[in-house]
Amino acid sequence: MLKHRFLQETQSSTLGLDISGWETINSIANAIYLGVFTPEALDSPVISNRGEIFDFPDDQEQGNPFDRWQTGSVAIIPLSGIMLKESYWWGYGVDDVARIISLAYQSDKISAVILKANTPGGSTDSLYLLQEVLSEKIKPTYGYIDGMCASCGYIAMSYTDKLYAINKMVSVGGIGVYTRIALTVTAQLEGVSRRTLQFLSELNGERVILFWENCDTGERYIAGSPCSGCMLVVVTSIGRQDDGFNGVILEFRGGQCPNPFYFYEGPIILDTPQLVASNATTFALTAAYQYQLVENTSATVLTDISGITDDEVGRIIEIIGGGINFPTAINPGAKFILRNGVAWSGTQGSRISLLIVKTGPSTYAFFELNRA
Repeated sequence: MLKHRFLQETQSSTLGLDISGWETINSIANAIYLGVFTPEALDSPVISNRGEIFDFPDDQEQGNPFDRWQTGSVAIIPLSGIMLKESYWWGYGVDDVARIISLAYQSDKISAVILKANTPGGSTDSLYLLQEVLSEKIKPTYGYIDGMCASCGYIAMSYTDKLYAINKMVSVGGIGVYTRIALTVTAQLEGVSRRTLQFLSELNGERVILFWENCDTGERYIAGSPCSGCMLVVVTSIGRQDDGFNGVILEFRGGQCPNPFYFYEGPIILDTPQLVASNATTFALTAAYQYQLVENTSATVLTDISGITDDEVGRIIEIIGGGINFPTAINPGAKFILRNGVAWSGTQGSRISLLIVKTGPSTYAFFELNRA
């Protein structure tokens, strides 16, 4: 049974925020609702009256409680205190928080979620359900720190789309500050070929720098700092596994280090990107994976990518922004299917990954996988 006391922390005049900085949270909620959420939107707090306090149902009751809210509501969900998996007599558990967030995602009345954190962290086993829910989020999800967000709290908040703090004095981070952590990343390569085996024989036992990406959010990470002695590559298994997987399993093992990995900003240049001409509204597909946009002399919208055949279906390409005053834009439509119908602006350092799909006998489209 989910706790009836949910959101008791947020019981003031409008969204019930009796904590410091409630004006800022209300401003975030309004900006998300209006579709103009940027750091600049925090300059002029606006009191919100969208949403309401409610009790969660008993096991015998049916329905999603968030469906009682007004359309366009923003769910502000607290993550506070010591993080334990199960609920306890003075508070709710992290599994409760995960279920509440899941209900918010399922309700058509909720347009976005704000996870408000003030926690020193807690038990790592409490994170399983919460990280599973947040990693599969289907609505804009923002983190807001009011006080402390350390250890497990910081890990949980790293799954949000954006993370904000009430001021510069909050305590954020703490993963490995007091302990040294050895990071291990496991990877699977499906299929076994001569080329794969040759590659692994050369790589096995070497130390490397490792980049990886959350394909749902576009967030990227880097591991293998000098502190950890880079990441040791170890091939652990080749062939068919007990679960039916057939391929290679390898591990990247780092030494003990206070900061086992870092968040990585910006594109990862895999090869020389294909340069797209200034003011181009279309460009031809080549064998390149990445395409570099440049500054334009006037407002420019990319309307198509030519040279697509059935052989290209299923291929993923990445477009890297390069604009300052006139960045190339991509608008949602039949040709570019963008997440949540939100246009993309190719400013410097931005990027968008697109999957080539077939939409008709001789027509193709580009489906957004992620952006950053």
